Amino acid sequence: MLLKKSNEYYKEEEKLSRKKEKLFTSKSYKQWGLTQEELKNAVANSYTTDKVMATQLMLPKETKNLEKIFIDYGFTLNKVLDEVNRTNVRDYKELKEHIKKTFNEYMTSLERLNEEFSDCLIHLKEDISQKSYAYKKDLIKQNLIKLSFKTHHLP
Repeated sequence: MLLKKSNEYYKEEEKLSRKKEKLFTSKSYKQWGLTQEELKNAVANSYTTDKVMATQLMLPKETKNLEKIFIDYGFTLNKVLDEVNRTNVRDYKELKEHIKKTFNEYMTSLERLNEEFSDCLIHLKEDISQKSYAYKKDLIKQNLIKLSFKTHHLP
């Protein structure tokens, strides 16, 4: 799983870099994924001729997705390293099995938490459309407390 995340990140990074390079070379500003205002600002500040600035500006959605993959990979790697340090397992085979088991339990917990969070949002949306402002504020606070409690008790 960890290697898969790493490969996914580097593959997507390379693909995005090639796409940005092609867009910069072709001067296809309208395909940069910017709003009209952002594009006007980029042209006014000569960012369209500065390759470094241009590649930082273009394709913001794809760049954000790549950042998410990177954060997920880093978070996963840190969890694995924390587990290695916590258990002090010396045997590679035992360590591999322990990490696999722990990681699968962790991913299951995250998926369950994600589902519960989605359910909370749906419930919140339904309730908010029917209740007063004070009640809405209290309901949001209650749901945030529930989620905060759940995230502190992941395996």
